Amino acid sequence: MSVPFVVKDNMTIRTEMKAVLNAMALGAIYEGGKAKAILDGVADKLADLYVSTYEGMLNVSPSTAEMIWLDLIANSVAVVRFLAEPDDSLRGRIIMNMGLQRMCNEEAIVIRLKLHPRVKNVTFIDYIYGAGSYAAFIEPLDNTAADSGLIAELTQLAKSASAGGAKVVVMAAVERLFRMTASVRGQNVSSSAIENAIRDYISSLGLAGGFYIDEARAAAVKAGAKGIDFHELWIDDQRILPRDFPVSWDEKLVVDRTVPQPIVIAA
Repeated sequence: MSVPFVVKDNMTIRTEMKAVLNAMALGAIYEGGKAKAILDGVADKLADLYVSTYEGMLNVSPSTAEMIWLDLIANSVAVVRFLAEPDDSLRGRIIMNMGLQRMCNEEAIVIRLKLHPRVKNVTFIDYIYGAGSYAAFIEPLDNTAADSGLIAELTQLAKSASAGGAKVVVMAAVERLFRMTASVRGQNVSSSAIENAIRDYISSLGLAGGFYIDEARAAAVKAGAKGIDFHELWIDDQRILPRDFPVSWDEKLVVDRTVPQPIVIAA
């Protein structure tokens, strides 16, 4: 267990306090009777507080709690100590059960969100706001952006499915609009079939899935093209030379819905 401070005895705390006072040129005042007595008393109480806080932290962690304190933690996660079971064995079962509860909690939320008629996929990212928190990134089924009404509705569904105080934040991925032009060589199918293959490739990219030339080329070849030359790419109306384009952890590439023909394939 990692403890964010070191337990100090009374004498150590008093010594450190005196050093601070000396650094402030108040050493002479500290050595005086009443001031010294008051500060010594404060030092004693601070030392007691340090020790009590430290012991409390040990007693509430499954990694360090012992005997009855460990039994109390076990009861909170539906684990019962076997007859004469040692602490280390019980501790291992507690930690394992906590992990199972976390996975079940996440799965329950995903299932609840996917039951919504507009949700195609849900991607979870752990600890986005600290321990016990998740971000649920939503991909709408109808190929539209996730509007605020949908996010609010799904947030309520996530809250109803979560347990154990988990904080779930439902979010929409930051959409990066993609379009391109290319030409194919010796295709055995129509250009529209190649366009659909590229569309399907872009749609298959999940959260944080970037565009990669080799993958797009493989999709075109699989659809019937003998070769493909990429001419221009646009990301959010910004023209770039054909190249791999990775995206950030909270972004998703989508085929541009603002233009009539975002993917143009010439023979």
